[in-house]
Amino acid sequence: MHNKQPRPVWTLIAAFTVFGILAYLANSFPPTSSGLIGTFFVLLGASCALLFTFLLNNTRRGVLIGGGVVAFFLLRLLGLRSPLYIVLLLVVLTSLELTWKKR
Repeated sequence: MHNKQPRPVWTLIAAFTVFGILAYLANSFPPTSSGLIGTFFVLLGASCALLFTFLLNNTRRGVLIGGGVVAFFLLRLLGLRSPLYIVLLLVVLTSLELTWKKR
């Protein structure tokens, strides 16, 4: 029988805290400097990683999905909106997951 680890509640609390900071940042400051944009993407990646770590109960997959969300929005920011970029991103994330999969 496989014993499942309990979900760490602190990741959910941290995810909502970071989402709150992200919402405050997005509503209070205009995105005029690259420092604010960088901070936005770091907070977005951290909040998504923490949320998916809680939902999937797997840190590796949570960080991978958080990085994928950040990469998607960076592509949108740079004007790369072709559907092929989304397919390429999904292929890269899937190959990374298969590479880091426990054997």
